[in-house]
Amino acid sequence: MTNKSKFLMGKEDYITNSLSLGIAVRYLCELTGQPLNYWVSRISKEANAQCDKLSPEQIEQTIKDYLKNKSSGNISSNSLHFKSVNPSNRPAIL
Repeated sequence: MTNKSKFLMGKEDYITNSLSLGIAVRYLCELTGQPLNYWVSRISKEANAQCDKLSPEQIEQTIKDYLKNKSSGNISSNSLHFKSVNPSNRPAIL
């Protein structure tokens, strides 16, 4: 992994995102009756597949969008939502 492929995220943002994903997966388990391992595996596979489809430019733009929205107050560590619309063909980050 090169320095260009590394991205630092605030600890609070990382923890909030991790906890939010865990909560969402638990809700999916409760709603569907599927076990935790099923959802963790499915979400991981789908996220990796989407990531593999992104070009380096799309990845860079996604990071730039995150940083821009973070600095302008459109997202916070307590919110996983961007207030702006994703105008490109890359997957939306929610």
